[in-house]
Amino acid sequence: AFIEALVGIEEIQDVGVPTAGDGGMGLGRTAVRVTVSDAQGRERTLTLGDASADGTAVYARLDDDPTVVLVGRNLAYYARLILDQVHPSDEPASDAPVA
Repeated sequence: AFIEALVGIEEIQDVGVPTAGDGGMGLGRTAVRVTVSDAQGRERTLTLGDASADGTAVYARLDDDPTVVLVGRNLAYYARLILDQVHPSDEPASDAPVA
């Protein structure tokens, strides 16, 4: 499910470049970072932050691009499920999948 969500990721909205840093977007130290490499060994890193105010999307950034976009929550949900298996905590994954 995670790979399907990653391959099918679509930008919902371009938020632009934050003028006051990442603020409440959650793209700092606590963000989920997914790094993948292609057949030629080139790596790309997708940073997934907090949910948007209406809860339907999460903030995201690709590589070192300062532009922030909103993407669907499913990718962050599945990434956190995987991380919870690797580093279990007392708290369940906070994001619920969106149909």
